[in-house]
Amino acid sequence: MMDPGAAAHTAEHVFMRALTKRVKVFPVLVEQDGWQGKIVLEGDEPAWGAISEALAEANSIMMEGRRVVEHIFDSMEDARRAFPELRAYEERITPPVRVVEVEGYDWAACARRHVQNTLEAWGIVISDLRSLSRGRYELRFSAGPAAAMMYSIIVREAGLSAKALNVKPDTLSTRVLELISRVDALRAAQRSISRALLRGPATLRTRSGAELRVIESRGLEFKGILEDSVEMATRSGAFLLLVSPGEPGEQTQVLLAVPRGSGMNAGALLKEVLSAVGGRGGGGPEAATGSVDEPAIPRLIEVLSSKL
Repeated sequence: MMDPGAAAHTAEHVFMRALTKRVKVFPVLVEQDGWQGKIVLEGDEPAWGAISEALAEANSIMMEGRRVVEHIFDSMEDARRAFPELRAYEERITPPVRVVEVEGYDWAACARRHVQNTLEAWGIVISDLRSLSRGRYELRFSAGPAAAMMYSIIVREAGLSAKALNVKPDTLSTRVLELISRVDALRAAQRSISRALLRGPATLRTRSGAELRVIESRGLEFKGILEDSVEMATRSGAFLLLVSPGEPGEQTQVLLAVPRGSGMNAGALLKEVLSAVGGRGGGGPEAATGSVDEPAIPRLIEVLSSKL
């Protein structure tokens, strides 16, 4: 009769050998419930790339049907002399030392039950990686039939997610990271816009007495608000300058909207003003956009005020 605990623990042995070949970690705790369990690791953080490579190697080894053999030694020293690559959590080991060998592949000091051949373990899959305190990490794993079930769930979820994002499954992580980056940028823009609303516009009087309202906020989407900016300028009778600082290394974007009937041409005006301060831009008669280095913004506002 199949012993799920013994089979899953054997699968864990094979996986840990494959993982420790790639990452400096050591298992300090292994808990199981039938075909499933968790491994608490201590050491460097195991990246998913390394975990994936280790899984591929471990499952390949198990499919070869390697024998699982037990060896008994009087001391840890004797065990290490026999198997220099021995894996052992020595704090928990007392003589006699029982070493479980996965034929020609792994040697680990362990007192738990194991199967006699890796084919009985079927295979293993890691379903979760969590960061604990003090440089420890937790891996959740499934072996045997539970691994097959978990694998089908992971494939289903990856496939559905890839379809929703219109990408191939093997590029899913790249797309997700791009989306996370965009979401972070949107959150930063939202905070900046919220602060701009609290401050309100800076209102300046030009030499002619016209009103210039300056609103500064990161992340403004000029394409979507061109028409609204003209409506706002027209209703208020004020010229409107929107300033959107870029990320480090990027130029600041600006938008100028003029009231309808003001007699001013936004595109020609902004082009002239930006040229005077080292920027560039232009647009239509009512609204125009451009870009300039952020330190030039005070000078831009000064030049613009002199033209109104």
